[in-house]
Amino acid sequence: MRAAPPVTASPARWIALGGVLVAGAALAALLLQPAGDRGLIGGGGAYAIASYDLVLPLVGIGIATASMTPWRVILLAVILVGTIPLGVLGEHRLLSDPEFPPEIARRFIYLGPLCCVVVGLALALPGRLRLGLILPATALSGAALGFLAALHDPAPADPRFTGGAAVVGLWLIAVPPALLCWFRGSWLTIGGRIVASWLIAIGLLLGGSKVVVQRRAEQVQAPALYVQPPASIDPGTGEAAPAVPRPREWNDESRQP
Repeated sequence: MRAAPPVTASPARWIALGGVLVAGAALAALLLQPAGDRGLIGGGGAYAIASYDLVLPLVGIGIATASMTPWRVILLAVILVGTIPLGVLGEHRLLSDPEFPPEIARRFIYLGPLCCVVVGLALALPGRLRLGLILPATALSGAALGFLAALHDPAPADPRFTGGAAVVGLWLIAVPPALLCWFRGSWLTIGGRIVASWLIAIGLLLGGSKVVVQRRAEQVQAPALYVQPPASIDPGTGEAAPAVPRPREWNDESRQP
């Protein structure tokens, strides 16, 4: 049995790895600052990192790009960058509509789990089927990132918050191929399917937990049931309530203050 050829370290791989590490160091330096000193760009980046139900699909997309040609990777990056503004615009249009039902707005919390499941299904498919599903999965993840970032934007008229979230999204997609290019293709196939099963399971678990939390919140906000008081203490019945016996000390004037 002939041994597999070793993975060669081309200059392009070193450049990609160095660029990802430098960008990660700059991002870490920005996120380690106090929350009040980050600004809108740092706040958007911190939001994207903290939203793990958005981070995991982007990492899954990056794992899918590790076995793709550079042109397909560029295509996915363009789709992600193009759909983030669409998500921001959709958030502005929907929430500015006075006739938009609030019941639908409560379903926005399921965007992240949905992205996890869709990206996981794309990773589980082989060959061209994976490419056919990873394209809409990338569009969905980019739109969800832009939509939720705009939903939590403290300054909706300023694009720096969503811009910071978009930069973090691109970095999350770039990290897996820069690291996984050092491994063999067979390892990527097996590892990709394992990550796919994790993403699907995590998406279902997150979606189920959000359903439980939302139902409990709706029960807490539900109006309390009105209980008809007994007739003996209902002033509308005209019956006098029985006198409540008082301690003897209450009638003793010598013990009054």
